[in-house]
Amino acid sequence: MVRLNKKNYFSPSNQNLTNSRIGDWLKCKRFFFELHIAGNRTKETTDSMLFGKAVDMWLTEGKEKFLKNFIGVERRNKNNTHGLIELNNTVYEQIVALCSKVELTDAYKSLKGHKRQVLLKQDLDLGRFKGIAGILDFLKVDKKNNRAIITDLKTTTDISPTKYFFTCKTYRYFSQLGVYGLLVQNKYGIKDIEYRHLAIQKDPDGIYSCQTFIFDKDLIEYEIAKTFDILKDISAEKDFLPNNASWDKAVVISGRKEEKEEVEI
Repeated sequence: MVRLNKKNYFSPSNQNLTNSRIGDWLKCKRFFFELHIAGNRTKETTDSMLFGKAVDMWLTEGKEKFLKNFIGVERRNKNNTHGLIELNNTVYEQIVALCSKVELTDAYKSLKGHKRQVLLKQDLDLGRFKGIAGILDFLKVDKKNNRAIITDLKTTTDISPTKYFFTCKTYRYFSQLGVYGLLVQNKYGIKDIEYRHLAIQKDPDGIYSCQTFIFDKDLIEYEIAKTFDILKDISAEKDFLPNNASWDKAVVISGRKEEKEEVEI
């Protein structure tokens, strides 16, 4: 069995389900099969993903680590030989300005002493997969008081509470925290967990405002329960058929009644 580490975490040799892989399952079972089981499909890294990766590296592993891995260029060349990840100069400068701004905030300074980029896994009987895994941006474990704090960094286009709530739903950030919670409970035997985001707003004016969010534990517990149901479905799946639309599963849209999500502001 291949030992899981940060170098092979994003490779096919990682035999664990991650929140990202669960998201691929929810998109399309066939897509999930081709990407994570058959291995005959690849997933393209988007500019947004690169931006997030660069910001995460700087703020969780340090500026020097960022400088050793990323470089700003006038025109990106995917066939470069220097081994660095190329970013458009404008994007590179945005990342430098953004990270420098975040480092000045009290919220970021308070993370001193928290463990960073913590890789955790939990062995489970999931058929083709060995368990679940995740890499937490920041983790503080208080064994004396039997408590833990999970803090994740996020870049977003809008940090207003209502908009950010729906961003979290869209990108499955609640589910991600649920997976992290399961991993922390399994590793440390701690159930009293505080779930947090430090969100940074990407904006054309270069203000890069930051907002801290603490998530209701009941919300995350609900996501944990949903995650267990999804894991059961994945482990039991045999056919991995592509998505198929049918009229018996049609969504009824009516103007007579409006469903609303409750958001605490």
